[in-house]
Amino acid sequence: APTVRDVATSNTQAVAPSRATWVSVDKTVQVGSYCLPGLVYVGDNLKGISTHVSTEPALIRPQLKLDEAKPDRNGNWISEWPSYSEIPSASRAAYLEWLADGRCDPQIPLGYVYLFFYGLERRVLRDFRRAKRPILTELCTIMVEVERLQNLYGDQETFGEKTRQFLEICRFLILNEITALPPPWTFEAVEWPLSLEVGLGTLAATQIPLPADWLCPG
Repeated sequence: APTVRDVATSNTQAVAPSRATWVSVDKTVQVGSYCLPGLVYVGDNLKGISTHVSTEPALIRPQLKLDEAKPDRNGNWISEWPSYSEIPSASRAAYLEWLADGRCDPQIPLGYVYLFFYGLERRVLRDFRRAKRPILTELCTIMVEVERLQNLYGDQETFGEKTRQFLEICRFLILNEITALPPPWTFEAVEWPLSLEVGLGTLAATQIPLPADWLCPG
């Protein structure tokens, strides 16, 4: 079974193969010959958020084979919307190699980046909704990581837009107050930001009147 290690210490904690575990940023996890930094899900039996997806796409399942001798670094066998459980063993090896090397190779196929990003989305949009502890520190850590990925891969296809929307949601969660958002007429984009749409929905659901400065001037 893989083990989770503190980055700064030699303490170890076993990860049960039948139970999915979120590896925090201050820990690493060994899968095959790869020592992976945190911010990933490892284990098994983690259901996808969508009813159409049986297993969480971002879940790293240590029991699945890895073709470490011939990793698919060119992304020949991975789509833009991959699932770790379904990609070939050579693709899994290339993905874990990218993670172990610090998630910074600018030439890595975008499908591998999305596979990691899916896990961050789940952590914020699913896990944090049920959290019974302060999440601000981890949320800020995830935001910093997404901003870093955005700088590396944001000019590729739709990844820049998806990360921008994700960061808007994160900022909205940090603010935790819709009235702290800028008035809608201050945005120059053709489409309103997702955080603003969520805010309007929240005002409507809670029957809170629109803030005065949200009314379009003139």
